[in-house]
Amino acid sequence: MPPINPQRIYDFPSLSAQQIPFYALTFDKAGTCTSPATCDAVIDRVAAEGYSDVILFSHGWNNDWEDANAVYHRFLTETAAIADAHSGPPPVMRKILYLGMIWPSAAFVWPWEDGPDIAATDDTVTVDDVAILSEDLPEAAAQQLAQLSAGPDMIDAATLHDLAALLLPALAPAEADDDSGNGTTAQDLADSLAQGSATAAAPAPVTGGFDSGGVAGGGLVGEVKPAGLSDLFGIRKALRLATVLKMKDRAGVVGRRGVAETLGRLLAETPARVHLVGHSYGAKVVLSALSHAPGPRKAQSALVLQPAINRFAFSADVLGRPGGLRPALTRVERPILATHSVHDFPLRHAFHLAVNRRKDIGEVDIAGVFDAYHAMGGYGVAAPAAGEMDAIDLPAPGNGYPGSAATVRVRSLDGRSGISGHADVANPHTAWAMLHNLA
Repeated sequence: MPPINPQRIYDFPSLSAQQIPFYALTFDKAGTCTSPATCDAVIDRVAAEGYSDVILFSHGWNNDWEDANAVYHRFLTETAAIADAHSGPPPVMRKILYLGMIWPSAAFVWPWEDGPDIAATDDTVTVDDVAILSEDLPEAAAQQLAQLSAGPDMIDAATLHDLAALLLPALAPAEADDDSGNGTTAQDLADSLAQGSATAAAPAPVTGGFDSGGVAGGGLVGEVKPAGLSDLFGIRKALRLATVLKMKDRAGVVGRRGVAETLGRLLAETPARVHLVGHSYGAKVVLSALSHAPGPRKAQSALVLQPAINRFAFSADVLGRPGGLRPALTRVERPILATHSVHDFPLRHAFHLAVNRRKDIGEVDIAGVFDAYHAMGGYGVAAPAAGEMDAIDLPAPGNGYPGSAATVRVRSLDGRSGISGHADVANPHTAWAMLHNLA
């Protein structure tokens, strides 16, 4: 793999007889671009050297640059291989630049798949869990959190509420969480943590499990079902779930504040077609950016792979309110492609148990409807306006994407035959989707 250095570029293998230069832009937790010189260099090069297309990709649940870089490298390498193997639709006569977003997310690794440790049965709290939640708290509150995490394994409802009140400032404010319908109170957070920390998690890998790339080597037995809430709650699981919520909120902040600015510059200062790609929480990054980017024109396409966002995020009407990411539908020339798969264990069986604050539905409140919290990457797109969506199987390489009506703004792609797990996003089917958008 090429040297890891976000301030330099390297070229990917040939794609349609051209070398693809790669840049990486880094962002801090507040969404500020921490590589502004690189960003300027990208804008200048795209404009000056006649690049026709820019692929802008955001990683999801990765905790370091090496992980994100590996995802970016695998994805375009696979895309190049599929372009070489098939006559259409390769991006012939297009000059492409590849741009990776690097933002401080947290990775929670299950033994069988890369993903957030939403449903883990292990009650260990890592130093990272506490550190991530403490970093935006006053010193006194951070000390209280450390004391609680070192205390008894089980806490009562009153202590859980105190914990929620303590953690609330560590989560993003509602104005920065652009797919939320309303803010979160301490009671909302306590209710969310109560469900997750009193939930029986019964998944168990059978032979093979999943490798680090998310490719199935076996299967999974059991499901995660909500258990009756008890009077005692696991503090370690509650802290783990709070960290998952924090990273979801952070994805929105990075997209809305930082990546939106970069996208806006590409649209305003260059003539290049911009293609957005996001995996997992990275889908929220790019869709938030798309929803808020300034600029005189639209992006060309968006491909969100196993998006870890609520499935009602594009909804036209959720109890009288539109989905929070609905503006993205009008900011892109082509219909947004959104994949989902029954083989995505975290988004199929665990996401809704952790990301279940009132503001996370559509992301607005549908009280009492358990499946309202389901993830788009596990269950597909839900409730757009009439005629705005079509739902098809994710086409295999060599198979064309069927035509759609002019009113269609999003395509919900069933990846059960092409996506084997949450992290399985660099494969022939997803590469073919990228080539479809580049054509």
